[in-house]
This record gives sequence, structure tokens and C-alpha cells, in this order.
Amino acid sequence: MDKIPNQRLDWIQHAARPFALKQPTHPFTLNYQANDKTYSLDDYLRQGDVLGFLVLKDGQIVFEKYLHDSKPEDRFLSMSVSKSVVSVLFGVAVDEGKIHSVDDPVVQYLPFLRTARTKTRR
Repeated sequence: MDKIPNQRLDWIQHAARPFALKQPTHPFTLNYQANDKTYSLDDYLRQGDVLGFLVLKDGQIVFEKYLHDSKPEDRFLSMSVSKSVVSVLFGVAVDEGKIHSVDDPVVQYLPFLRTARTKTRR
């Protein structure tokens, strides 16, 4: 996979130690209807040109599927998906009192960023 036209992937680093997820305990199926026809989740993923789809709950894989020759160890560009995930997690952290204010500087919670140097993208 790792070959996407006009995209640099060398700055996306593999995790030193991936977070282990628990494997599914039972099969997951989902069907939906459109125009009086029933479709499966697999139908939807194939039609949408999805490369990978993962559903997690409490550190447990509920459903995992890879298509178009992609594999679990491949790296994927998530584009704006990550912004949505981060905003949900940020909201939960504020609600739970782990982040006190949206006005707090990020280095208050991630002090290593004060001295972190990021790779420059060319």
C-alpha cells in the first residue's frame, strides 16, 4: 500500500510499539435498505471505495475489514477524520475535567511539545 500518488508518506512514522486491541468475540453484521433493496455493510464499503474500516468499543475490535489489497499494517491517510476524532476526545476530556478550559495552552497537558522538533515537510 504505502504508494499514494502525489502524497509523501515518509513523515508518517510507525508506532514504536503498537497498541494491542482485543480481537472480536463474535461476528458483526449490518444491513440497510435503499430504494427497496437490502444491502450489507460490505456492499457499502466496496461501493464507497473504502480501504479500511474499523469499529472499536472499549478497546475491543467489533468489526474490521480491509479492501482493495490493503492490510492492517498499512498506513492510511485520514484527512479530516482525525479532526473529528480529536474534537470528540477533547470534548470528553473537558466534560470529565481532565482539561480545564479550551483556552489552556496545549503544553500544559503535553509539556514535551515545548521542546519537540517536528520534521519539516517538503
